[in-house]
Amino acid sequence: MKPLFFLVLCLCCVAPSGVTLADENVLDTVKVVVKDGGDAILPCSLGTKDNIKSQVFDWKKDDHIEVFFYEAGLYYGKGRTGQDKQFEDRVSNFEDELKNGNASIKISKTKVSDSGNYSCFFPHRPQSQKVHIQLFVAASPKPYIETLNQTQDSALLQCEVQQATLKPKLEWLDSLGSVLKSEEVHLPNTGNKHHIILQMNVTQTGHYHCVLKQEEIQHETTAQTFVYINENIPCPYLWTLPAAMLIGIIVYESFRGFVLRFIRRHKGKFCQQLRQEEKGPDKKEDSVKYRSPGSKNAPGITCELHESFQHKAAGQHEKVPPCKY
Repeated sequence: MKPLFFLVLCLCCVAPSGVTLADENVLDTVKVVVKDGGDAILPCSLGTKDNIKSQVFDWKKDDHIEVFFYEAGLYYGKGRTGQDKQFEDRVSNFEDELKNGNASIKISKTKVSDSGNYSCFFPHRPQSQKVHIQLFVAASPKPYIETLNQTQDSALLQCEVQQATLKPKLEWLDSLGSVLKSEEVHLPNTGNKHHIILQMNVTQTGHYHCVLKQEEIQHETTAQTFVYINENIPCPYLWTLPAAMLIGIIVYESFRGFVLRFIRRHKGKFCQQLRQEEKGPDKKEDSVKYRSPGSKNAPGITCELHESFQHKAAGQHEKVPPCKY
């Protein structure tokens, strides 16, 4: 027991070299979410207004990848080398803010591979400070619409999103922007990537929209499709066509009968008027055949007229019974 006791005692008396956990002031982790292809600002500050132009601060990803190193005005791309190729020509700091103790950096044209844990470290401060940043670069794929099955009366539409790093919210909308009832197809998890399928059955012709929303990065994208449904006349209304035809026939026959009755009622007056016009005061009359013009729906009127003997030289006229139609 004595050898073990002295070993423990010796280990406790050894003072570790370098920075200890007690000497390092680790601040709370800050989460930053950006859209793929956008710019990400990773904040880091001493919390004071101390000028840090002549100081040193170091940015790393996952504790070993060199992102940005600053030392008294020199940094990667300006007098220093050693930056990881992943971040070359894409990382910058805010030089005008160094006098205010601001050591933040900006990563331009972010990629999904930039996601990870970043740290900002001041190694030469009396009490070393370390800021942790969790960067999340969200891929925003566009939804894809497919018609799975279409019949004469309906169509099954599917909206699919793959490789989304932030779980998106999918919705089906009609042309008026109203949210439609749909059903999500449950798929197994694939780590940090989300694969979502949303299906909907439609029964009307029109434009339909699948909307993807990612509220954390204030991103929204839409895909749309047009569906044509053969909207035949419903069975309860099939009787309207023959009914319309029957009504048309009745109207036609009624009109035709009215025309015939009108002709029968006025044919006497018509023939008498024609006789008076053809009859002279001292002329001898002869009978001629006269037929009024007819129409498609009513025949013409044939009347016996009297003509003067002065016109008989033109030819012999045949007498016909009075007013025929």
